[in-house]
Amino acid sequence: MRGKVAGVAGGGRSEAGDNVREEAGCGMVSAQRRFAARSREMGMDSLERMAADWNASDFCRSFSVEILELSPGASRAALHVEERHRRHRLIPSISGGSIAYFFDAVLGAAVSTVCGEDVRDILTVELQIQFLRPLIARRRATAAGFVVRKGRNLVFVRGEAFDEAGKLSSTATGIWALIRGGARTLVSEERA
Repeated sequence: MRGKVAGVAGGGRSEAGDNVREEAGCGMVSAQRRFAARSREMGMDSLERMAADWNASDFCRSFSVEILELSPGASRAALHVEERHRRHRLIPSISGGSIAYFFDAVLGAAVSTVCGEDVRDILTVELQIQFLRPLIARRRATAAGFVVRKGRNLVFVRGEAFDEAGKLSSTATGIWALIRGGARTLVSEERA
C-alpha cells in the first residue's frame, strides 16, 4: 500500500497545504469529537487493513482511485489521472462523471470507518456535487471525505476535491445507507 493512515478527522492540512476546515454549521466539530473516541477503539491495524481492502477492490482499482488516509469518520484519496478521466484528450480538466465516481469512493471510505461489525454493506442513497471550478490535473487530484452525522441506518457525509495546484474545485454532500447482517435488500423478494 502506497498510502498511509493518519488522523484526518482531527482537522489539519490537506495534501495541497490548505487548512481542512472544521465547520460547526455542518456538524464537523461534533462529528470529530464523536469519532475521536472511536479512534482509540479502532487500532491502526484495522484502519490499515480497511484502506488496503479499499485499494484492492475493483471499485478503486478499475478507476485508479487510491485511499491515502483513513481515520474514524474521515478519509483522503487520490485519483491517478488517466486520459479516460478527461472529457476530451485535448482538455486538461477532469470530467464531471469522473469526479462523481471519485467522490463516491472517498465518501464511501469515510462511511466505512464508522460502521459496526453488524453492517454488511453500505449503499449510496444520494450524492450531490457542486462544481466550483474545473478540476485541472495532469497526474493526480485529491479529495477528502468527512462523516457529518451517523444515525442507525443512514450516514451523512461531505467532501472536497482539489486540483494539482491545491485549489478547491468541487464539494459534495451525500447520504449512505447501512445494510445490516440480517437486513432485507432494498428490492423486496416478491418482486425479484
